[in-house]
Amino acid sequence: MINEIITVLNSEDIIKKTLSINSLFSIIQAGRTATVAFDIYNDLGMLVVQRGEKLSDTKQLQDIRNKGVTQLAIDFGKKKFGHPAKPSKEQPGYLSKGPVLDVDFRLREILEQKREACKKYNHAKKNIKNIVSEIKRTGGIFNYELLEDTVSDLLNFMTDNENAFSYLTGEIFSYDDYLYNHSINVCTLGTAVLRWFNFRNGYRDDDTIADSELNANDGPSGKVQFKRYRKEALFNISVGYFLHDIGKTLIPANILNKPDRLTNTEFDIVKTHSYKKGAEILKMNGLGNAYINNVVQYHHCEMYTGEDRCYPENKKFDENSAYIKIAKLVDIYDALTSRRCYKGAVNPINVATSIYRIYAGKDQKLQYILYSFLRVLGIYPAGSIARMVNGQLIYVLDSEGPLVIPFTDRIGNPLHRQHDPINLADAAMEDPEVALDTTRPGPSLVTSFKLLPEDLKRTFLND
Repeated sequence: MINEIITVLNSEDIIKKTLSINSLFSIIQAGRTATVAFDIYNDLGMLVVQRGEKLSDTKQLQDIRNKGVTQLAIDFGKKKFGHPAKPSKEQPGYLSKGPVLDVDFRLREILEQKREACKKYNHAKKNIKNIVSEIKRTGGIFNYELLEDTVSDLLNFMTDNENAFSYLTGEIFSYDDYLYNHSINVCTLGTAVLRWFNFRNGYRDDDTIADSELNANDGPSGKVQFKRYRKEALFNISVGYFLHDIGKTLIPANILNKPDRLTNTEFDIVKTHSYKKGAEILKMNGLGNAYINNVVQYHHCEMYTGEDRCYPENKKFDENSAYIKIAKLVDIYDALTSRRCYKGAVNPINVATSIYRIYAGKDQKLQYILYSFLRVLGIYPAGSIARMVNGQLIYVLDSEGPLVIPFTDRIGNPLHRQHDPINLADAAMEDPEVALDTTRPGPSLVTSFKLLPEDLKRTFLND
């Protein structure tokens, strides 16, 4: 549910940690007060407890548990992780020295999360390979229980780790693995976007968002009707995301992997992977769920009137639900940012910018979808590398802030000593150049890796 954030664990300096409700009972009974660190939603997407709420009574915890929440991310004490006192002129934006953050502990935590994500990813990839092999062997029949277990495993991991989708969407180093990796990437990233859209934008008691319910940072303004997606629907949509390109298993490989531009006839054959081949495979396996079928058949439909190269032509944009449009955005994004046998990857920042330019300014609901998509992509997960405006490369310790460690100087030379963590939200107020650079392509992972100090470098190694 929430990314676990742990700092120095002693009686005075416990800052943020995800704890079970049972553990919190003992803490509250001992006379301590806990402050909720993040907005918490239950499985139905309803807001249960708001960020900043003080917990000092076990009756509060009982009420929260009765609403389906089993754990909370909480703040203890006055010192806040990633939010230091006003920075001094000598060290603008730097955390004050002292036992505020155990960096080594945080790095070990990031490494463990990445290792676990790697296991989940490889397990899912093995299963989708088996499913594809079954379809090719039988002409369409596959083990649906294996698919359900695979998706459940991925979603459970994403629920327990807020930024897990960024660890699960892996780069494709083997060209032959494109379909397998693409299925996992679209499932995990699409689910992350759908959850953001469903819980942060579209989930209200009256199913409506009015101008007064939004502020300038919450996305586009206006009054828009949203469909509510319940827990079962969300799962089936995620299954649909996983299966969205399953029809390609019945398309000739020489067409799918053709390095040159497809002829009109070849493109017509490829188009059948969704509304024809994909639909046939679902029908052969008795999968009549509307969410799954809609994603598989319509994830190439037009997002606005007159959009080019969309299919099937008889499905118009105003008939598409939000979850289908999310599938299309994520499918485009992952296809362009993944290396395949006939093309290299395009920089993710350039892809996101291009997608925004294509779909910005269209119908109002699409703007909420687009905002959710870009909001999820804009999260810098713990363990990632980014660049600041001043040219320094930084390692992200936590996406809140974000909290980062610079590891090069402004011209790209490695620093001889590890810097203290910087909270960029605070630092940018003192120096605008100490902020994330979103105008240039991100740094090369290979080059950046070579410049990392050893203790940061090991978080990129998965057993």
